[in-house]
Amino acid sequence: YVVNSHSHNDHIRGNQTFPNDIKIISTTRTRELIEEWEPLDIAEEKKYAPTRYSYYDSLYNSFSGDKLSREYQQILMWRPYYETLLNSHLEIKTRLPDTYFDSIQNFDGPNRRIQLISKGPGHTESDLILYLPDDKIIFSGDLIFNKCHPYMPHGSISNWKNWLDYMNSLEVNTIMPGHGEIGAKKLINHMKNYLLNLEISASNLHKYDQSIEKIGMVPIPDEYKDWWFDRFYVMNLKFAYEVSKKVEKE
Repeated sequence: YVVNSHSHNDHIRGNQTFPNDIKIISTTRTRELIEEWEPLDIAEEKKYAPTRYSYYDSLYNSFSGDKLSREYQQILMWRPYYETLLNSHLEIKTRLPDTYFDSIQNFDGPNRRIQLISKGPGHTESDLILYLPDDKIIFSGDLIFNKCHPYMPHGSISNWKNWLDYMNSLEVNTIMPGHGEIGAKKLINHMKNYLLNLEISASNLHKYDQSIEKIGMVPIPDEYKDWWFDRFYVMNLKFAYEVSKKVEKE
């Protein structure tokens, strides 16, 4: 079996490398999202990947500063990402999941018990985690990032927090996050605090009648300024701001 935790391209495009007799598992909604969005995403990537690769390649070739700096490390991260994305379009073939679970499914093998758990939206419209109860390990997908800003606009902040509360209720020693290094259970609370911090910041912006255009000037809080994928922070804050406005109207 292969498990797709959610529908984003970096979590599902490896499907095509597995033999046809390997079952690809996801939620029903994740399968629908892959089928709907992958053709559109690939078409958009073909437009922007060459430009973004050229941009980071030029930065790489012209860089003359400290190669241990954050600035250079960012270049080393994004340049090969866009190069690989660009080259992948020559051979990418979308393989859809063929097996679906929308609640809890148990797999009792001879040496290990596994639970696949879906509780609806969170990071996306539908997320799935893999839990090993005897080993006390969670494969969280992108519901948890370790020292990386998550991408939030495809999800639901309130449901995401519910997901994290649920994972906190499980016996867990180890988290395998969607991005970042393996960590301990405290990563769950780190992720929830990030969401709460965003909600408070967005609520304050709305409370003091700040326009959404000014969000780009809001600095990343000190506790998150060294996290990777920092460009997502403004996107996330805008998303939380729109959610805050909607709640206020209701």
